[in-house]
Amino acid sequence: VSDIRKGGPNALAAAKQLFVKVPAMSPGDAMDWTAEFSAGLFAGEEAAEGMAAFLEKRKPSWAEPGDSEED
Repeated sequence: VSDIRKGGPNALAAAKQLFVKVPAMSPGDAMDWTAEFSAGLFAGEEAAEGMAAFLEKRKPSWAEPGDSEED
C-alpha cells in the first residue's frame, strides 16, 4: 500500500478507471482505449513532474511530508 500511495493523485485515479473499465471491454477495444488513455496521462503535468523527480532523485511535489524512499 505504501508504494501505491507514492503515485500521483491523477495516476491513482486513472488506475481505478482502468480497473473498472477494461475488464468489461473486448481485448481489442481495451488495447485501443488503454493506449489513448495512457498517452493522455503521459502528456500531462503530473507525469512530467514524476519523471523529473525520478531523474533528479527527489520526491515529487505530491509526496507527503515524512514519506521516505524506503517505504
